[in-house]
Amino acid sequence: MTAAVSLDLDAMMANPFPYFAAMRAADQWTWSEQMQMWLVTRFDDVVFVDANPQIFSAEVPGALLTRSIGLTMIRSEGAAHRRFRNAADTPLKRRSVQRSWPDVITGLVAQHLAPLREHSAADLVQDFAGPFTGACLRAVLGLPDASAADIERWSNSYIGGLINNSDDPDVWAETATASAEARDCVAAVLDRVRAEPDATVVSAMANAYPDAPLSLEEITANIRLMIAGGFNDARDAVATLPWLLMTHPEIRARVAREPADFERSIDESVRWLSPVGSYPRILTEDYSSPAATLRAGDKVLVVAASANWDETTFAHPETFDIDRPNLDEHLGFSVGTHYCLGSHLVRAMVRAAVPALLELPGIHPTADPQFVGWQFRGPLSVPVAFEPSDEQEGTP
Repeated sequence: MTAAVSLDLDAMMANPFPYFAAMRAADQWTWSEQMQMWLVTRFDDVVFVDANPQIFSAEVPGALLTRSIGLTMIRSEGAAHRRFRNAADTPLKRRSVQRSWPDVITGLVAQHLAPLREHSAADLVQDFAGPFTGACLRAVLGLPDASAADIERWSNSYIGGLINNSDDPDVWAETATASAEARDCVAAVLDRVRAEPDATVVSAMANAYPDAPLSLEEITANIRLMIAGGFNDARDAVATLPWLLMTHPEIRARVAREPADFERSIDESVRWLSPVGSYPRILTEDYSSPAATLRAGDKVLVVAASANWDETTFAHPETFDIDRPNLDEHLGFSVGTHYCLGSHLVRAMVRAAVPALLELPGIHPTADPQFVGWQFRGPLSVPVAFEPSDEQEGTP
């Protein structure tokens, strides 16, 4: 029998995990009358939906994301999806990130860490992770006319549109302003990067198809997408992992000694947090399971954050555990054809930033972070204290 659920969306903003657990226990497919969608919350079912785009399509008519930032690769399938993704992916491949961006990222870590050394306390979100992430995206995307603060403001505006279920006109006005500003910044560099290509994403997209180039709006919409999701993914990973390591000293000691353990800590922190928690799909045909019959045109919300806390796949999911035998199965960067294009960049940023932050002498948390959200989840602040130092670079 199909389960129906009444969701307290305000309570879920503070702590969605009891609701996720209840839905996983209730049924394979859970109907939300409030959202007019089926919620998919179990790990195996999320993987199944992502593995079958011919049934569960990302081309959702009227999607808030498309209204917010335009038509993008994440709301496309087939040839359209490949056209957008292949145009953008070269600068973000593992080898490209390793070749083109380490010095830039390391330099930005030092630049944003230096002011912290002059004080004895900081908020890792506001004082480091946010500005650092904005500066990295500005460089890698190729938006010299934008500031790091612009990138952060645009991301907040786009995410506001994505979750604007109440159709608040003020939210749409902010989103429109941010969208126009980003378009202007992309337009300002197109002639230059077409004449002199560089390692940035805008350059790659501008030069991808000489015989049928992407339009300004096609490029800009996908740049907006990378700002919307990429900023939150990276900022929240950079701010959350240091706190997890500071509150798990035995794991902190291990990752300081063993690079492989540090890599596992990145994956486990992304699984634990799931900064991008859900995404919609629409059925292209009827689909029946023992639990329910879904009809063509029904909308589905894939709740990856719940799948990452599915106790049948990840034992004691609330625990930060880098020794999980199946850690590489986590869905923090999604799965399938829509796997996160920026995952290698996020990892590179975390690798550079987190050890540097933990080298601040005596660094320790002064309060627990307040994590908020369920469609997008992250810490509002990560307050820490440490010993001030006059050193501007290197290990104190």
